[in-house]
Amino acid sequence: MSAAAATTPAYLPAAAYLPHQPPMMWLDEVLSVDERGARCAVTCSPEGVLGPFYNPQGQLGCSCLIELMAQCVGVWSGYWQKERGEALTEIGLMLGARNLVFTPDCQLHGQRLIVEATLLMQDGQMGSFECRVSAAQPAGELSQLACGRLNLYSAGSAETAAVLRRAQEARDGFNCNSLP
Repeated sequence: MSAAAATTPAYLPAAAYLPHQPPMMWLDEVLSVDERGARCAVTCSPEGVLGPFYNPQGQLGCSCLIELMAQCVGVWSGYWQKERGEALTEIGLMLGARNLVFTPDCQLHGQRLIVEATLLMQDGQMGSFECRVSAAQPAGELSQLACGRLNLYSAGSAETAAVLRRAQEARDGFNCNSLP
């Protein structure tokens, strides 16, 4: 065994670090996690986890690439929560996104996507991450598909319960007939 192999940490599947369930669990593999960020992967195919989200032209929409970025941040957060012996955050909220850039009309069938999230700033439960989604090319280089900054909030269980209660109250009190 090489020295590099001996120091490479073993990661659980991405699902172990996220509160998601299929069909919303999109990342296949955790490639690396450190204090500064995470790197994950998913293989695109109509039969795979991203299959239901392809458009009729066989493309993933920009919103799917944003979700992959957000899930990579979730893996980073979940990894460190597990390391500290804490329960996984029940809900993460994307507060905003800046400087998003997308490569239009990407045909991704069979492509392995590499998703990266790098921590820029963290203040308590809020964090800002520079994110990128790239397609792995046959020669090993990466072709960038999307990049941008995501600002996220990690809600605790009491906050999650309060948000869900308020959403239920709003839904229960909503009446389409009262709209102008």
